[in-house]
Amino acid sequence: MNNPVNLSTPALQNMPAELQVHIFKKLSEVDLSIMGLTCNQFNSFLENFIWENKLPKASQTQTQNLSKKTQVLNYYQSYCQYFASKYPALKEQALPTVFEQKNRTDEFLKNIFNSQIKKNHQRAIKLVSNLIDEKPELINLVANVLSDVHSPEIDTLKSYIILKSVRNCPHQSLNLIKKMNLIIKEFTPDCKMNLLTEAVRYAPSLLEFFIQQEAKPDWTALTTAAKYNPSLIPSLLKAGAVPNIWVLIAIAQHSEEYIEIISNLLLAQGVDSNLIEETLTSATA
Repeated sequence: MNNPVNLSTPALQNMPAELQVHIFKKLSEVDLSIMGLTCNQFNSFLENFIWENKLPKASQTQTQNLSKKTQVLNYYQSYCQYFASKYPALKEQALPTVFEQKNRTDEFLKNIFNSQIKKNHQRAIKLVSNLIDEKPELINLVANVLSDVHSPEIDTLKSYIILKSVRNCPHQSLNLIKKMNLIIKEFTPDCKMNLLTEAVRYAPSLLEFFIQQEAKPDWTALTTAAKYNPSLIPSLLKAGAVPNIWVLIAIAQHSEEYIEIISNLLLAQGVDSNLIEETLTSATA
């Protein structure tokens, strides 16, 4: 190459900040190892700005003396070590940098998801299920891998990841949806119902988002709310949830303040008043 850029000169630091940010972002998307080598040649504020974007909040350390770059390196190392412990093939050849280790791990997982998802769908689900149970902070990196993999089976796996994340790491759910380019409206009715039910119990802050994405709550969301988050009942009713006798039983046992509301709604549906009374008596006996 003629006239190569000398990265030891202050030329990069003298560029407008907006241009430095643009170059730095492109490097981070194309080759993290190059970014790692050159980051010190940019204005110092950029290092935390970019590296912080590579690190989920759930993974950010409380150790103040570690730079964001060091935290990301530790994060990637944890990712590589986790999957190396599951797949010995990832240990066969030592690589000099954690960036190269991460790239190899990414490609290895991509091949697994591409080649095995149709042969053994449950195995793929078990892989991500175990990951979320054991190292939920690492699911973001798997989501990055899956964002480039497309098939009906992979889409089912992605929806499972979101469902599992709502229970185990709800603070990451919206980010995962964005990373994997998911459209909740296109989920199956059963999956949307399960998402709402999980959100009612584990992540009420996500409930409105799912409802906006045409995930209509049903009676199971109401029974879950009665047991775990009664204050959500009015919102669920407003969103179209229709109560039934099972909801009335859950209300009577866990959320008595809503008995009258649910009873009146059942009466409006044509449910016999004697059945309502008998149900309440039995549920509270």
